[in-house]
Amino acid sequence: RRFAPLGDGVAMATDRALLLADRDGVPRRRVELPDAPLWLAPFGDGRVGVALPGTVPQLWVVDVGGAVVARAPIPPGSAAPLVDPTGAALVPARGGDLVCVDRDGAERWRVATRETLRPPLAALPRGGVAIATEGNALLFVDDAP
Repeated sequence: RRFAPLGDGVAMATDRALLLADRDGVPRRRVELPDAPLWLAPFGDGRVGVALPGTVPQLWVVDVGGAVVARAPIPPGSAAPLVDPTGAALVPARGGDLVCVDRDGAERWRVATRETLRPPLAALPRGGVAIATEGNALLFVDDAP
């Protein structure tokens, strides 16, 4: 995905930059990236997630002003995340890994199902996620207080 909603505008990825445009599509800010992004995902609250490849792939969270407000390692082969009601990103990866990254970039939890995850993931109302696997298992990871 090379476009994602951001505030009342849009984020657009190029080979080495993230362009933040207003509602008319006019770029207003440019964020230089170390590499071409793998995907973009809306995070709500005027934020967008950008997955970057590397020896250790990274998730950057960028706000509407162009500031990188969080960075976190993500598993190789990660797919675009689901953002739960708490604002945490639930990032699935090939091989059955699922990582929950808080708004500040801290890893909240990690689950290794050792089975391919079947989309879509479903966010639970108070945080956490319901996950279906190719092995026909249904898992609930709930970290709500």
